[in-house]
Amino acid sequence: MMESDVIEGYAKAGAVLSDLLLKHSRGISQGTSILDVCERIEHEILEAGCKPAFPVNFSVNSVAAHYTAKPGDGLRVEGLALVKLDVGVHYDGYIADAAVSVCVDGYGLELKEACESALEKALSRVREGTRVREISSVIDEEIRRLGAKPISNLTGHMIGRYKLHAGVSIPNVKSWSPLYRLKTGDVLAIEPFATFPDAAGVVVEQPPAQIFSLARRRKPRGRVEAAILSYASELKGLPFCRRWVKGRLGAMYAAELDRLARIGVLRAYPPLLEASGAPVAQAEATVVVDGDGAHVVAAPFRW
Repeated sequence: MMESDVIEGYAKAGAVLSDLLLKHSRGISQGTSILDVCERIEHEILEAGCKPAFPVNFSVNSVAAHYTAKPGDGLRVEGLALVKLDVGVHYDGYIADAAVSVCVDGYGLELKEACESALEKALSRVREGTRVREISSVIDEEIRRLGAKPISNLTGHMIGRYKLHAGVSIPNVKSWSPLYRLKTGDVLAIEPFATFPDAAGVVVEQPPAQIFSLARRRKPRGRVEAAILSYASELKGLPFCRRWVKGRLGAMYAAELDRLARIGVLRAYPPLLEASGAPVAQAEATVVVDGDGAHVVAAPFRW
């Protein structure tokens, strides 16, 4: 049984996230500024008494994940656009993570519907004793039933306090592993990704990265590195971005992030591109395992 402060933390983060996801996804259309959306959501998270669990992800078309606005980003939504808005909120380290796909002018609607249907079916299977591979099979089967293809190398994940990825992955394709059985108190982010059936169905990294996290601690070499590592430590292992570092420390500090990633002090998260260039949709919810059922903390639809 979860303690009351833990339940309160997830409830607070989830309520803030659900409201912001609904509000800002409705406002995405032709001409929307990616930078404006990212900064507004991050600002409103702070205004609500929570903190971002990671930089807002605003990934368009074949970019499946890990794109956040860079400093001064001039990109806007243009033409046929399938947008994935992925937002994380935490309250005292208790994280809610959810994503919605926005089909600008209806583009990619069938992929969005496949992901949301797969997510709903997966959530209905969450209970104590369910094997993770059962959830994966449900996602895979539902996406394919609706004429789409799951992304095989993107997965959901277990969540811990100040940990976005807490060890157990939840594949979106049928797999004999992991054999892990869910138990009461587990917190999961389930996130189906889907693309067209003739696409590669895998993602590849597309540098440069805008998102980073602290990979290992070491004695800082110089003033710039010391400031960056101090800032990263304040976030307790959660990801941050070049835009945040520039705003907090200045442009010269933001330029240092790539070097620190190359030597393994930071971990870089480049945008993830569908390998054949096909558009990708996503739906994600955070759920707490609660005995014979599940408590949905945040989702891209009313649950």
